[in-house]
Amino acid sequence: MKVRVRTEFKDKHTGKLHKAGDELEMNVDRINEVLKVGNFIELVADAAEPKKSKADEKEQAEDADTEADQKDAAEDTPKTTGRRKRTSK
Repeated sequence: MKVRVRTEFKDKHTGKLHKAGDELEMNVDRINEVLKVGNFIELVADAAEPKKSKADEKEQAEDADTEADQKDAAEDTPKTTGRRKRTSK
């Protein structure tokens, strides 16, 4: 993933000094490691992300519709607590 340096820091693995504004390529584990120490880097949106086709957009819209229908159906059914109901004797 691509990251941008916010604050100048020295990479403990490579020994390189990264200055503010530099863009680097790092894997997710390394990004998490650097962020744990301090707020030295920020993620950069990749320009190489593939564009969505109209078929993909239609498919996502259909998925959203079915999810909404499932939520509506779930709201109509009463919640079960797993307890037996008391019956009068």
